[in-house]
Amino acid sequence: MHSDAELLRLQVPWPDLVYSLEDNFTEEEFMAVMATPKDTLARKRTLIKKYLREVSWNHPSSRVVDNILDEAKRYCM
Repeated sequence: MHSDAELLRLQVPWPDLVYSLEDNFTEEEFMAVMATPKDTLARKRTLIKKYLREVSWNHPSSRVVDNILDEAKRYCM
């Protein structure tokens, strides 16, 4: 079974939106994320706003269900 994020990987440029840390991340890795330059964070915020309806169940025009169904169709048909 795929997570929502895996199902939406084709519609959403996840690496440009999020930081990914393993469960056993180190303090050094965490601090590196916390030291992200403000311009990088601003770019990520802009992209999050752009893709919000693709990933947010709470957005009034959410496309999450449509995206999951499209992905299911792609893998199952």
